Amino acid sequence: MGTGYLVDTNILVYYFDGKLPGQAKPRVDAILQQSFRISIVSYIKPYSWLSVCFIMY
Repeated sequence: MGTGYLVDTNILVYYFDGKLPGQAKPRVDAILQQSFRISIVSYIKPYSWLSVCFIMY
């Protein structure tokens, strides 16, 4: 079985927001182009945030 990565929500948020430290970005780029997984909590978290924002506004 090959190496895989479990990527945390914060890493994804920082990545897409362009706030990763310079030395981390190439490593995360490589991980995201290979095989990675996210947990069910990481998968659901953005949806809950969107529903809170929708209710507030």
